[in-house]
Amino acid sequence: MQSLRDEYQIILNGVLHLGYFEKVEHIKNSLPYLWVEQYATSSNHQKNVCKIKLQNFEYIFDHIVENSTDDNAFPIEPRLIAAFGLSSKVMRKRDDSRLKAG
Repeated sequence: MQSLRDEYQIILNGVLHLGYFEKVEHIKNSLPYLWVEQYATSSNHQKNVCKIKLQNFEYIFDHIVENSTDDNAFPIEPRLIAAFGLSSKVMRKRDDSRLKAG
């Protein structure tokens, strides 16, 4: 396996000639596999990798099976592997009261 930096460079070199939206799509479709592969090689427990999409963002996480432990018998909890997406303009006015101290 190549270094993560080298893998990123390969992905970026592959999109130099593309337009903005094609770049975004290619990167969005390439990086999650790289992140999951990197996570899988750095963790030695049984994995249950899941991905959910909420609005414009996707979340990849390891939903650990109950009572899982690592090699040192420490409990393993669910872990976020990656979160990514494109932010967008908020179409409704925010409630500023959420920013005020109670």
